[in-house]
Parts: sequence; structure tokens; C-alpha cells
Amino acid sequence: MATSGHTAMRGVARGSLAARRLVDLDRSLAPLVFKLDHRGAYDSASRRLALERATLSLGRASIDLSGVVDDPGPRARLDLKTRGRALDLARLVDFANAADLKALRGLRGSGQLSFDLAIRGPLGPGGPPRLVGRLTVADATLRYAGAPARLEGVRLGARFAPDSLTIPDFQARVVGATGSRLTPLSGRLDVTHFADPVVSFGLRGDLDLAAIGPLVAPKDMRLTGRSALDLEGRGRAKDPGSIALSGRARLVGGTVESRQLPRKIEGLEAAFEFSPARAAVRGLKARAARSSFAIDASVTRPLALLAKPGAGGPAAVEFQLDSPYLDLAELLPVAGGAPFVLQATGGGRASIARLKNGKLDVSNVRAQMILEPGVVSIPDFRCDGYQGVVAGAARFDLGDPKRPAMTLKAHVDSVQADALLSAWTPAKGLLRGSLDSRMDLALRGATPDEIKRSLTAVGLATFAHGSFGPGPVPDEIAKTTHIAPLRRLDFHNLKVPFRIERGRVVTDAVEMRGPYGDWKMSGAVGFDGALDYAVSVTLPREVAQRLETRSPLAAGALADEQGNLLLDLKVTGTGRAPRVAWDGQAMRDRVAGRVSQALKAQHKRLEREVEDAVAARRRAAEDSARAAVGRARQGLADSLRRRAGGVLKGFFGGALGDSAR
Repeated sequence: MATSGHTAMRGVARGSLAARRLVDLDRSLAPLVFKLDHRGAYDSASRRLALERATLSLGRASIDLSGVVDDPGPRARLDLKTRGRALDLARLVDFANAADLKALRGLRGSGQLSFDLAIRGPLGPGGPPRLVGRLTVADATLRYAGAPARLEGVRLGARFAPDSLTIPDFQARVVGATGSRLTPLSGRLDVTHFADPVVSFGLRGDLDLAAIGPLVAPKDMRLTGRSALDLEGRGRAKDPGSIALSGRARLVGGTVESRQLPRKIEGLEAAFEFSPARAAVRGLKARAARSSFAIDASVTRPLALLAKPGAGGPAAVEFQLDSPYLDLAELLPVAGGAPFVLQATGGGRASIARLKNGKLDVSNVRAQMILEPGVVSIPDFRCDGYQGVVAGAARFDLGDPKRPAMTLKAHVDSVQADALLSAWTPAKGLLRGSLDSRMDLALRGATPDEIKRSLTAVGLATFAHGSFGPGPVPDEIAKTTHIAPLRRLDFHNLKVPFRIERGRVVTDAVEMRGPYGDWKMSGAVGFDGALDYAVSVTLPREVAQRLETRSPLAAGALADEQGNLLLDLKVTGTGRAPRVAWDGQAMRDRVAGRVSQALKAQHKRLEREVEDAVAARRRAAEDSARAAVGRARQGLADSLRRRAGGVLKGFFGGALGDSAR
């Protein structure tokens, strides 16, 4: 039966036959329109289509095929031949440009393409048919839109054989932005065993990064610079870390510009020495505005650094980072999102003369770092800041990039409280003195709301020889008690146990001693500034005698038998608009010789809230565990049902499915 006709295909989507939804398929070729005109004969008895001629139109380019197709359909067996002589490469590139493929987006080209190929084998899940024959490109020019550099004189010859591709010689010249011609590029490529490809390649010459920037960089990023290459490599493509490299490369004059970067990165330079065992990085330098750094490193399995998680083993890294001035706000991307997960083990040291990041401003930073896949640990860091010393350890877990986690153990030694608070809070001048503190902190999340919900901390801060006030809270206390000197309280020592949980800083059993007696406080301040405190003050008799005590007594204070002035207060409202009220019952308890019931009640309430929070977390963990066990049981039951069904099917004459094997 003779057959001829015209077929147009558009909206092509590729993927597994197991895909059930269109969104599960790769639609990068969907914008392309494939047109096929054919003439031939179909034998229904043998289910063979003999094509006298078939013309595949790709935009303005066309390719002729001939041969036979057995069992036409999704599992057809092909035996086709195609030839092309001096085809216009520009037409093929124009057609491919419509595809949503990064490597082709914005590419323009010219030159000639010739080929003599045979296509043999079945279609279907076992892989594509075999491609056998030759393909050549001659006198080609390739350039990405907007790129100041281009490739000229591109020529290559490719040989296709069953399960292999060989390009023994690739030649090109890179023309820079100024029109200068760099040292010609030459290279080779061998690929075998397409199911798990093994690649062997070589590349030599000078490369202008502007020519390949659109291929390797994000869409809005612009790269410039030159790299001198003399490289060879061999290994599994699915495990980039297994690719053994040898040779050398040198980068000079590199720059990076992007809307996502706060400043242009300039002065990129480095020397790389590759051996099958490791890569040595010497003098990797860069600067952005005032910031600059230099890195020396040794890396085994270097290409594993660029691989996706799970694609083979990690790289092993040893490094030293040095910087005279590093402001992360000048280097890190301005947009939020998941952090980059480094697939590496090993570690190194960092030495930074001055480090800034927003409100953080410290000097003489020394840090030891340990790398694991998705985890950065800092077992020891030390820096000078806020007229004191900060030291400790930290751990950053990026295993779930959408919800990174951090733990921190810090020791603050002899820091000036006002310098620290002035940098991080609006409370400049509120609290002065020498601060020592120990703190354990943990958080998880990538957004401010997630961090606020998950942030927990526990620690102890001690202040020596300082003052509290003036500020809204001490001002309101002085106003309520009619004791003006309380606007600024000098102290000998101040002890503040604290913990952070559920969006609040809880400071229970705070003690302050100084010229104005003993102060005890218990309560919490929320991240929104909300205050909830019980304050108990005992002003010694000699202090009370110096004061005009009639005003405080008239305002609501009480005196005990020893002449001490007793002040018990409730502090609520917010840090900027506090409210202070007398707690008469607490003062009467103390006059009667009993401990302040307000402090006891506040302490018990805070303990109860902690217990409730712990119980809630425990219940959530138990519910999650029960759900996981339930899913596992259901999965086991489903698996047993499938296996039983498969066995019965086989018993009664059907073929055993995979689940019954």
C-alpha cells in the first residue's frame, strides 16, 4: 500500500513513560515545530513501512531520510539513513533557538554542516536508537546575543559508532571584545557507554569568558576575563568527582556582574594545577568595593564541588582564606532563597582583619572550619569586638537548603555593654558596664518569620561596674516611685540568666546590686517589645534617709522595721511605651517577712510555660513518629498485597509482575 503525506508536530514533551502528568515531562522542545513529508509503501502483513523519501523540516533547514520502519508506533524499529552536504548552520541554529534550552538561548551562528548517518534500533524505554556515521562542521562562527566575544573558525569532525561518540579534533579561535584574536583553542572528546557515559577530553588554548558566559552563568550574570587552558580529563559523567584531571589553567582579569550581586566583583585571578590525585589552587583573589580576599586550596575530586547532591562522593578540600577587609554585604547576593550547598569534606582556616555584615563589625577574626556534605562546622572561632573578645563554636546545617539550621555556642569576655547594645539594638546608652556572657543558641529557617519561630537560646550574662538608664523603663520607674535618681542606676554587678523561646527573651531571677540597693526582676520581653515583669527593690535605710522618703511613701512604697524602703512594681506595655504600677500585696508580704509573692508567681508561671512548650514539642514529635510508622505499615501492607496478587496471577497462568519477584 503506497503512502504519502505531511505531518506537523508541536508541543513536544519528553520524559519517562511512567509520567502521569504533563508537568512531569521536559517541555523544553515544546516551542519547536517539526514538519515531516514522506513518500513510501506500507506492508500490513509484515508491519513494515518502507520510506522512499522522508524530509524533516526544521524551520528553514531540512534533512532527507530513507530506509525502513518496522512496527510503526512508540516501539518501532528503525533502519534509516540520512545525508546532508554543506547545510547552512545558521538555519539550524535559528530553529534550535526557539527551544527553551539554556545552551541554545540567544545563540547565533553561521557555517556549514555535513553528515552521513545511519539510525538503527528500537524506540522505547531501552534508550535511543544507535547513531552510526560521521558529522562535520566547517568555518563556523558562534556568538551569544549580548556577548562581546565570539568563536570563529570553528571546525570539528565527529564519528558516531554504537554506544560511542568521538571528536578527535576540535579547532576554534576566540575573538575578544576588542577584536583581538587569542591563542587558538583545540580539543578532543570521546564518550562511550551512553547508559552510564565515560568521557575523555582535552582542551588547550586561550578562552574569553565573555564568549561562554551565557552558556555557564545565570541569565542575568555577565562574565569577563581570560583563561589559559591546558587540560585533560577522564571519568564518569554521572559522577563528576570521578573525572581525573591533569594539566593547568590560569584565570586573569575576571569580573562578575549581576543584579543579584550588590557590587561588581573584580580582579578575579587564580592559578590551577591539576593531577589525577588533586587540584591545587594558588592565589585565588577577588575584590568587590572595599572587600577583598585570597584563597589557597587543595582539592581532590574537584568537579564534585559542582555536582548535584547524590551525584557520587563529595570533594575533599583543604584551604586557607585571608582577607584584610571583608564586608559580606558587598559580596553576598541581595535576593533571599536557599543557600548554596557545598558537596565537600575537609576544612581549613580563615583569617580576617576586619569582618562586617550589617550590624556585625569585628576584627582579628580567626576561625577553624570543618566541611561535610551540606554542613559547615566551626569548632573554634575568636574575634575582637565591642571593646572585648568573642569566642566559641558554630555549626551550619544546609542539608535541607529551604530550612537551614544553625547552632552557636559563644563566650563573650569583657565586652562593653553599651558598644554591643548600640550596634544591635536601639538601646544606645541604656546599659553600661563590662559584660561577660555564655550562650547556646539554635535556629532553623530561611525567612525572618521561620527564624523567629524556631529561635531558642539559653545563657547567662553578667555585668560589672556599670549603669542602667536613662531610658523609657527607668524613666517610668522614677516617675511612678517619685524617686528621680532611679532614672540612672549605678550598679556593682548585674546577673541576667536568660533564655529565648516562642518569640520572647525570658530573664528569670535577675539580680542587680549597687548603691541603690538590691533589685530582683523576673519576666520576659517579646520580639515585638512587649514587657511583662515583676520588679522587687530594697533601698537600704541610709539610701532612703538621703532621699526625700515622703514622696515615695506617699506614692505607694512601704518601709520595713529596719527602715529599708520597699518597692514592688509591675512593668508592662512595650519597651518604648512602658507602664509601671505598684504591687501593694507584694510589698505587704515583704513587710510581714515573706518572700515577694509576685516574684514567686512570675517564676512559677514562666516555669509552667516552659513545661507546656516542652510538652507541645514532645507531642508534635510523637505525632510525627506515629504518622511515619503508620505510613511504613501501610506501605508494607500495600507491598504484601501486590506480592500476593502477583503470586496468584502467576499461579493461575499470568506472568509474574516485578512486585512478585
